[in-house]
Amino acid sequence: MADLLLIRKAIGAIQAPQDNPLPPLMKSLVTLSRAFVEFGPFTKAEVFDFNKRGLLQVSDYLRDDGSDTWMPSAEWLTAAQPVPKLRVVKAATVPKRSKKVA
Repeated sequence: MADLLLIRKAIGAIQAPQDNPLPPLMKSLVTLSRAFVEFGPFTKAEVFDFNKRGLLQVSDYLRDDGSDTWMPSAEWLTAAQPVPKLRVVKAATVPKRSKKVA
């Protein structure tokens, strides 16, 4: 129950100014369901912050705004993680062998 109070307090503490557009990660809204009670909507960044702070529970369910599908929190967190950019790595060069003189 204390976690629910922390989440409710976080709702009021994190407010984006209306005149500043939010970055893409912040635009998508998410609803949290705990013990059949819905909370939110929250931005994805807020949900990731809740997880980082240990406020999400294994029994929590999350749903993206506009979706009817509820996902377990662990599954949602895995699916919602941004895909990391791939880094191009150059192949190591192998020094040429010199011919042996007999």
